[in-house]
Amino acid sequence: MRGYFGEWFGTKPHALGALDWLPADTVWAMFSDVDLKAIWTAAEAEARAAGLDPAVAGMAQISAGVEQATGRSLADQLGSMGGEVGIALVLDANTKFKLPLPGGEQEFPEPSLAIGFKVKDDQLFDWIDKALAENPQSTHGEAQGARWRTLAVPTPLPFPVRPTIARAGDYLWLTSSDTLFERMRKTKAGEAPGLKSTPEFQRLAQGLPTEGNSFNFFSQRFTETLMEVQKTTVQQAASQSSGEAFPIETFQRLVGLAQKPAAFAVGWSDADGMQSVSQGTQEPSSVVVSSVLVAPTAVAAAMVLPALAKAKQKAMDINCMNNMKQIALGLLMYSTDHDDVLPKDFVSLKQYIQTPRVLYCPQDPQKPDLSAITWEDFDQSKCSYEFLTPELKTKDASPSTVVTVRCKIHGTEAFLDGHVARGAAHR
Repeated sequence: MRGYFGEWFGTKPHALGALDWLPADTVWAMFSDVDLKAIWTAAEAEARAAGLDPAVAGMAQISAGVEQATGRSLADQLGSMGGEVGIALVLDANTKFKLPLPGGEQEFPEPSLAIGFKVKDDQLFDWIDKALAENPQSTHGEAQGARWRTLAVPTPLPFPVRPTIARAGDYLWLTSSDTLFERMRKTKAGEAPGLKSTPEFQRLAQGLPTEGNSFNFFSQRFTETLMEVQKTTVQQAASQSSGEAFPIETFQRLVGLAQKPAAFAVGWSDADGMQSVSQGTQEPSSVVVSSVLVAPTAVAAAMVLPALAKAKQKAMDINCMNNMKQIALGLLMYSTDHDDVLPKDFVSLKQYIQTPRVLYCPQDPQKPDLSAITWEDFDQSKCSYEFLTPELKTKDASPSTVVTVRCKIHGTEAFLDGHVARGAAHR
């Protein structure tokens, strides 16, 4: 197979060795062959061929900086990589953490992350280990041929984070905690159950190739947890902002999450090109898109819903003020036709106000169905507004100071001269 892709992403299928390291409660993993040195070399060559002198100079400067820091050029460092990179997310079902949400704390499985690089030698680990050893907050460990360095760092996260770099087997691992690496080490040694032993993985992997150049795995638990975080965050934010429930289940169905997808896929390169085969409840590409949408949507909704709720409340506030202006105008018109005397009640305004709908505040929880209400249906005792000056002689009053109508819901007031002032709840 010709072309850069044929060189960069694997030329011959091999055993999916990274799977042997993943603990049983791994919920998401993506590993792929990738020749970082070949990519860097190709980028340099293409930049030179295109005459991009600034890019060539910049790449040379980066390489020189790496060599000064590590004693090896960037190309040499990349050449020490074994041609495979991946990432895995583990959700510890036995350890919970409390996530602060708008409506209070909620418990979820504790997450941890591992990034793996296949390597050919120890030089990169030795350099990082030496650099971290100067930090008094770091600790070193060794067991059964594995070596690791852990750095204790304070973080605002609600679960422990102790970045760890480890060298074991053919891999250089970066994990979010030494606890995760210890679990991975025991999994590889057969001392703890691994992902490959779980019923879900065995069901998804049945009949799929055991060799390849890449694999992707999504557990149903991954989707369930993200859906729960999303659902809790969005609904609590919506409830606090407007008191109304957000149709989160509808959204989750739209992005394909309601089915709680799970999938396992294996990819490989051969003479015919890049191939892949998968098994699961959805296509892996659909699972990727859906999963990527979940967490950002939860966060975005938590931030946006309060703003939307405020916008909605403001709109209803404006509608209420418009109602009161129409009522005030109707009162003025009535008084003009009746010797400068206001009516005894709102019912008397039926010739001056086209519909009784304006006599109900949009935020009145007791308002009737306004879609078909008529003056014959109007009950003044259930009106949202108070008529404060029935039968007032307007020529004896101060139009700019006399309040004629007040909203029972939030106190907005309409004056005799027709202007309206917001109530205390909206100031």
